Amino acid sequence: YKGIWNNSNQVAMKTLTNEEAMKEFIEEAKMVKKLQHPNIVRYFGVFKDQEGKKYYIVTEFMNKGSLLDLLRKN
Repeated sequence: YKGIWNNSNQVAMKTLTNEEAMKEFIEEAKMVKKLQHPNIVRYFGVFKDQEGKKYYIVTEFMNKGSLLDLLRKN
């Protein structure tokens, strides 16, 4: 998903609803939180929706599309 963080930053939100994969999802969030470099997508945080059913990892929005698509083109 695409959204706005703090009324100013465009962000990408990755979500997961599959309970079985939740542990991997949380581990990914912990790993991304530790990474800080100008060439790595900026991490903003993790949150749950109001019902507590979905978790979201919130990162910087990259306006040129996904890295996978970019790599496949080139």
